Amino acid sequence: MKKNIGVVLFLSFIIFGCKLNKEKTNNQEETKTPFQNKEVQTTKSELDTSPSEVKEKDTANSQDTIHQDKKVDHYICFTENKNKNLVIWMSFNANNKALQVKYKGQKEAINLQFVKKEVQTPGYPAMNFYYNEIYEGKVNGQYIHTHSGTWDYVEYIRKDRKKFNFTINHNATPYGKTPCFDEHNKPSSLSLQTSSKISLDSEACGKIRFALKKSDLSEFKAIIVSATNGEAMVMINNKKILFKNGKETTKNQKIRTYENEAYQLVLKFTSLVNNSGLQDHIGSIMIRKKDAATEVNYNVVGAGGC
Repeated sequence: MKKNIGVVLFLSFIIFGCKLNKEKTNNQEETKTPFQNKEVQTTKSELDTSPSEVKEKDTANSQDTIHQDKKVDHYICFTENKNKNLVIWMSFNANNKALQVKYKGQKEAINLQFVKKEVQTPGYPAMNFYYNEIYEGKVNGQYIHTHSGTWDYVEYIRKDRKKFNFTINHNATPYGKTPCFDEHNKPSSLSLQTSSKISLDSEACGKIRFALKKSDLSEFKAIIVSATNGEAMVMINNKKILFKNGKETTKNQKIRTYENEAYQLVLKFTSLVNNSGLQDHIGSIMIRKKDAATEVNYNVVGAGGC
């Protein structure tokens, strides 16, 4: 009897152990499978979405950069040194890289391809920018744009190696938002002229004459005369214009603003005393025509004042 009871207890122990192992195995499988599925789904989701999102973002950034590089920021007009009738303008982006060149009398502008930039030494600091002229998809010549202070020069080397040299025309909207001649080769509707007829009745101590270059000042020519009493005179499209009630503010430089019914004028400059004890000035002029939203800018030097 005791022997039978021992056998029964032994068999019961074996059956209970097997059942317990089976439940443990099932629980392990149920815990593992959801984790694996989640891991696989997450990996699948990343593979499906991430590369396309990155690609779209990179493409968008690339397109924005290309658009900004090709957007015209300003123009410079040049005249050929030996032939005053040969006039060109160059368009530039915000990084001062030339985009196109156009000859007065031609219907279309020519695309330029940037090649390299060099610092010109020794001598006065200058930068040389090299461009290929692209015509019908091929290189047709080379332009070298030199920028030095308030002066810009262009040398054009034709395919037959003949050279043409151009100098900036300071009287034709330099660094302005519009070209010096439009698609119909008409002159720009806004420009300032240098003249000895630009003057004010204010006392000499209270007025400053500004010109595009110092040699004009020595010949008593000016592009603007500005006085401390709020007056300023310029010559716009060969007509003398007197501004009154100008306002002056001073931050890092003096800023004089003028306005009438047709134009807005902003003169910015800094002053220093030269070796002779007289004042020299360097700055810029911006003039805007209100009705046409046309704007031109000039770099200037000045003399006078107290």
